[in-house]
Amino acid sequence: MTARDVITNIGGYSGDDIFSMSPVYVPASGDTVRMSDPSSHLYHKIVEYERRHGNGQSGEGIHIFDRNYYFVTGDNHTASCDSRHWGFVPEEFLISYMLFKF
Repeated sequence: MTARDVITNIGGYSGDDIFSMSPVYVPASGDTVRMSDPSSHLYHKIVEYERRHGNGQSGEGIHIFDRNYYFVTGDNHTASCDSRHWGFVPEEFLISYMLFKF
């Protein structure tokens, strides 16, 4: 796991309050999560999504992700409806492109 795989802060510009949260791992295709891990509840929605669509591999208390996922945020952390509300986004749902990478 590298620093680019972990979300530790949600946006911020000069003068803004920074909303911080515990590090969250954003899964990629081939990654494994143990369903007994304390953080496994964070992945429940996407594990169920992959199971419903016949993707991923589950068994023996683990799940191997079949897709790449993204954690997306809006530009107004107090009022944006984003991944903090609806979870990780499968790569195939992205219809835009990145303008800046920090």
